[in-house]
This record gives sequence, structure tokens and C-alpha cells, in this order.
Amino acid sequence: MRPFGVFRRGTIATTLALLAVCGSAALADYDAGERAWDAGEPVKALGHWRAAAAAGDDRAMLALGRLYLQGLGAPQDFVEAHKWFNLAASRGNAAAAGEREALAERMTPEQVAAAQERAAAWRPAGEVGEPAAAEPSAPGEHAGPPPVAALREAQLLLAALGYAPGPADGVWGTRSVQAYRAFLRDAGRPASDTLTPEMLQSMRNLANAPEVARALAVPDIPGPDAAAPLEPVRPPDALHRAAQSGKLDALEAALASGVAVDARDARGWTALMYAANGGHPRLVAPLLEAGAGPDLRAPDGATALFIAALHGHAEVIGQLLEAGADASTPGPRGRTPSDLAQARYGNVATARRNGESVAVQALIHGVTIAEAEELARLVPGATFRDCDECPEMVVVPAGSFMMGSPDSEEARRSYEGPVHRVTIPAPLAVGKHEVTFAEWDACHADFGCSRDPGDNRWGFGDRPVINVSWDDAQEYVSWLSWETGKRYRLLSESEWEYAARAGSQTQYAWGDEIDRNRANCSGCGSRWGNSRTAPVGSFPPNTFGLHDMHGNVSEWVEDCWNNSYVGAPSDGAAWTRGNCDRRMGRGGSWLNKPGDLRSAFRNIYSPGDGYNYIGFRVARTLSP
Repeated sequence: MRPFGVFRRGTIATTLALLAVCGSAALADYDAGERAWDAGEPVKALGHWRAAAAAGDDRAMLALGRLYLQGLGAPQDFVEAHKWFNLAASRGNAAAAGEREALAERMTPEQVAAAQERAAAWRPAGEVGEPAAAEPSAPGEHAGPPPVAALREAQLLLAALGYAPGPADGVWGTRSVQAYRAFLRDAGRPASDTLTPEMLQSMRNLANAPEVARALAVPDIPGPDAAAPLEPVRPPDALHRAAQSGKLDALEAALASGVAVDARDARGWTALMYAANGGHPRLVAPLLEAGAGPDLRAPDGATALFIAALHGHAEVIGQLLEAGADASTPGPRGRTPSDLAQARYGNVATARRNGESVAVQALIHGVTIAEAEELARLVPGATFRDCDECPEMVVVPAGSFMMGSPDSEEARRSYEGPVHRVTIPAPLAVGKHEVTFAEWDACHADFGCSRDPGDNRWGFGDRPVINVSWDDAQEYVSWLSWETGKRYRLLSESEWEYAARAGSQTQYAWGDEIDRNRANCSGCGSRWGNSRTAPVGSFPPNTFGLHDMHGNVSEWVEDCWNNSYVGAPSDGAAWTRGNCDRRMGRGGSWLNKPGDLRSAFRNIYSPGDGYNYIGFRVARTLSP
């Protein structure tokens, strides 16, 4: 078992490079960390990987980031996790760059800034004062990960050669790696993620061609302080002159005269292209209303959207996207408007943090504005309802965790193991509360749910619905999906435990002791314990913003019964093989003792029966 999935395995050359940079002791520390992790000792693994990271091992830095992200071997600390991902990424680790970007979406700007300060202040073992400026290695040398200056130069060269590496920021992230691999493929070289001095020199040689040299000198993807829009030769006709000058009255007069709205001037540009180039939204609107084609292309391939993206005219970008402009149409040197937006604004998370418009976010993502609005609404931690009668949902981030309980856990059952890693590959929405009687009644009144369950004289309204079977819960999620057009369902067992743990590896989301007034159970110290259900939301939420994951009512999940996790899915999917005449319930209830409220506790029930201590919670699959 490898820590957190597959770490990068080097070739002999890579191993020699690591030996040169880190030394054999660092490699030994990293391997010792892997052995400790495989033995289920994350605290020891943390210590070994710290030692390897201090010697500059980017694999150990990546491992440390993942430990702090999940709270394994140390308290969960997003700032510390981001710091280690950042340090590993700066040494050419593409996986770390991707994890850093994903984690940043879950952090506040202040947390990201603090993490960056920690990374800047970090020094390898034995180094004092300011870090020495790294110089690019000579061809053929194995001097470890490429320095930032070399990575930045490679990004500029890849961009000039017609690839799309993203911003020239010296971070060898996912887009840079993809562009580099495409370059290697075109050059007939073996695939690799690591920039070598030899290939950097090859790019320099190719960039000596006059057309590439011009591209490097005057890039067609400006930075945030872009130069003024291009000033072409003054067009001869009134429509093009008005669009170029930004004069609305003149443009309206030209349109009223009956000129062809998509006529081209000697350069091959339309009036819409000139309006986009100048950033004139007041002119773009009447041109589009008059039928101007947003996807017409200039002789070099540029569309109006490409031109607006080139100069960062966000309002014009929004107008063109609303008119159906295609963000994937390639322009000069094969770049698309989305490529330009990513180079200018970064990824969607960065653009969102910087306050860029939804139109810009849509262009970066390559989706419609409506889809971008949906995506913006569905960031981790966001809450929403798809209808007035629908449950309130919380967006839970993607991530990995260790599912099950270790042999040492108090009150453990034999069927809670073996402990194994599960990765939830994409964010999902989870009900903030257990489904209430009020929400169930809406389904029953609409003839979507056949059962009319009793409340045991405890109360309806905002109390969790009880006396409903697994089969009844399936009726509810089917009705909810029909009503909303979204995919509602029960959680899988692994999704449920991931949501309940909310980044913890302790018995309960808050620690290893039950504490008073944390949950509704027999022995939890609440006024409802061992007598009845409590109104949903009566206790504090976990880190993900979910209430009552421990106690109140047990919750139906999708999975069939299996008496161990041997062969269980590791991707968050429901386990629908095994004894499907029994279904799983998770979380414990008002009737259970504290040991049955643990995150790892699981129990089996007949899917056709209802119980006064079992309810359910819904999930929704998220998509643009």
C-alpha cells in the first residue's frame, strides 16, 4: 500500500538526481516514512517525511501536505498543507501543484497568504539567511529539480512555440506539464513530466526562428497590465470607423443606413471585432442585436471573443458568451479564448478570489455563463435548495480519508475493517440535516411517497422523518430528482463516513470523547436522549457544516451488507454486491449508546422495514 495513492516513481536517472540533491539519508528517510505509513503509523511517517523534506525531497513535501490536509499524524492544518504542496510544486512536482490549487479553493485569502509566507520563510536543513538564487543547470547535469527561473523560461518558450502552458509563473503545474508532454510528443521524445536542461535548450534552439522570436518579444497573451488595444489602419467605411472609435451614435446611424453588419474591411475584420478590441460594450450590444456573428474569424483565426479575451474586456466577454460565442475556437497559433483567460486570470478559484466576473470564470472553465453561475454556487461549503420544499444542501469537497476503525478503537466491531483509503473524486452535495417530516410530507402530498409514517407522538415538522424503510427513502429521492431535474440519491456508505468525519480520524468528528450536548443518544447528556428524536439542527455542525451525523436517527445509505471491507470500492461508490437483502444504516440514534455513534460504526437492517430510530439524509451528484 502506497501513501495516499501512487507517488512518483523515478527512473534510475531520477534516483541519481535525487541522490545528488537530497543525499542517501533523505531517500532512506522517505522510504522509512512509506514503511511507517504502510504499517498504519502516520505519526512516525510524519517524522520520517519531515526529515526527508528538510533535505529537499519533493516527494516527502507532497506526503506532508497530504498528512496535514487530512489530519493524519498531526492536527488538520490547511495552511501547513498548502505550504508543503507549494514547496513541492516549486521543485517541479506536478501532483503537488494540482493539490495546492484544489486546496486553495477551500481556503480563505488570508489562509493562502499565510501559507505562502510560511513557504517563503522555509529553509532546507543547514541553510541560513536568504536562499541562494538557483542557476539553470548545464545540459547533461543532474542537479535536481529545475529552478524557478528555468521553469518560467520553459513556460514562455512553450507558449511561443504554440503550446498552452498557462501563466509564466515558474510553477510547473498541470497545464505546464500537459504542454511539455505535447512538445515532447511532437519532438518524438519519450513522455516525461520533468523539464531537463537538454529539452530546455531544444526549445531555445527552436525559438531562434524569426517568427518565434517575434512571438517571444511581443507575446499575444498580455499580463494584467496589458498594452493598449491594437490600433489597426483606419477602416474606410462608417460602420467600421464607428466601431473602432467607440461612437455609439455613429454606429447606430451606420446600422440604420442598411450596411451589412458582418461586412469586413481590408484587414478582414468585422465591426464586432473592432468593438471587442476597443472594449466597447455599448457598441457590442447593438451589433449583436443587428445579427453580428460572434464566431466569425479574422484571417489569423481570431474571433471577437478571442480579441476581447486577449485584452481582458470582461463585460464584452460576457456579452459574447451570452450570444453563444464559442470559447473553444482556436485563434492565432492554435490558442483558444479559454487559453487566454487562463493565462491572464489563472484558474477559476484564483479568478473567484480576485473578484473576477462570472463571465470571466465561464470563459476560463469553457462553459456557459449559466453553468458558471451554477459552479460558483457549488463551491465547497456553499448551501442551496433546489426548490422551496427541497432539503437544504451543503457542498462537501472532494478528498481522501481512511475508512473504518483500527483494532485499538474502543467499542469497535469486527466488521468495521480493515481500515482502507477511500478517495471521493469530486465534490458532492449532502443534506445539511436529516430529511424532516415536513420535507417528507411534501413528497407524500404530491403522491411521490406512498407511506404516511407516524411520529410516535414526538412531533412532525422539523423532526427527522422516522418509520420509513430503505425502499421508502428510494421513493423520496426519485421524487426529488423528478421535481428538480437533478440527480438526488442516498449517500454511499463511504461518502457517509467521509462526510461524518469531516477531515477527522478520531472516533467522533470532534474527538475521541462523546462530550455533553454534542449529539442525541442514550448517554450523550441531551434532554432527548434515550427517549425520542430531537428537532434537526439542535446540535452544532461538523467542519463540513453538517448536523446530526452522530446520533438523533441512524441513516439509511445505499450499500448492501458485507461483513468486512475486503474488496470494497475505493472511489466512493456504493457497494451494491453482497447481501442486498440487508442494507446499511450509519450514525447511531437517540436509542444508541455513545459507542454506536462513532464515525466508523455500521449496522444492518431489513430494507423493507421502518424503525422509529432510523431516517435518512440525501445526497446530490453535482455537475455543471
